[in-house]
Amino acid sequence: MKTKLLIFLQLFIVYAMVLMSCEKVEKQITIEEVEYKNVACFKISTEKATYYLEKQNGGFSSIIDKNGTDWVQFHKSDTIRGAAGAAADFRGLPNMVYQGEQNGVGHPGFDQCVSEQVNDTLIRVTSNSGNYVFSFAFTHDYAVMNIEKADTSRKYWMLYEGPIAGKFNPKSHICITNEGYHPEQPSIYGDVPIKGNFKWMCFGDENYDQMFYVEHVTLDTLIDIVYYMGSSGPELGNDSPDGMVVMGFGRDPHTNPQMNQFPNTFRFGFIDKPATSNEDMKEKIEEKL
Repeated sequence: MKTKLLIFLQLFIVYAMVLMSCEKVEKQITIEEVEYKNVACFKISTEKATYYLEKQNGGFSSIIDKNGTDWVQFHKSDTIRGAAGAAADFRGLPNMVYQGEQNGVGHPGFDQCVSEQVNDTLIRVTSNSGNYVFSFAFTHDYAVMNIEKADTSRKYWMLYEGPIAGKFNPKSHICITNEGYHPEQPSIYGDVPIKGNFKWMCFGDENYDQMFYVEHVTLDTLIDIVYYMGSSGPELGNDSPDGMVVMGFGRDPHTNPQMNQFPNTFRFGFIDKPATSNEDMKEKIEEKL
């Protein structure tokens, strides 16, 4: 009797594993054309994230983790000016081109590009000028951005600007790079930024189980920075009720873009926050990347 029960339990476990495996195989990445925040977007759904990419600029207005938390929360306002944009218009990813006639390429809220779905997992973006071409390839674990063409007469950067874990609270935010843990919380209003030549930057919060990373796959020797920008300006700085992190690959401390190379590849996505101290987190993150 015990032998028959044991065999039954073993068969049940095998059957359950097969069912789970089938469910995983059947779950596909989906790309849909939707209207989101009154703008035509591609909605990309994966196991770990949901992305909203604005078709007319090639910028992400929302990147939502598996818990439903939006790490970008862009929204366009015609009345917000100055620092208040840190709670609205300034946000996005990759926010590539700043100022000039091509201002807004890769930035939500602008009308500088045409985006098309190439296949089940790939979207390509071409600027109206024809000077920029970049694509996003999606997997269940992350997205890959490949800059295929860039204007050789000027420079660009790759930014993530948004509220870490959905809220602006630098005192509890975590910044880890391939150089280690960065306990400093520099305000953009007069502080020296976290600065280096980073391979990857990863952000989280003491009170949240997910982390968001951006990796520069194509290595260079340029300056990369991290600031915090409160929406109330220098009066409240990091104590502002809202704001965003300013993470820049190829951005110097004086708000100058540094990159002009192509091809140029980046990778970004979510990971579970490692169950370890902040000081020991670098190695655990690298194991997940």
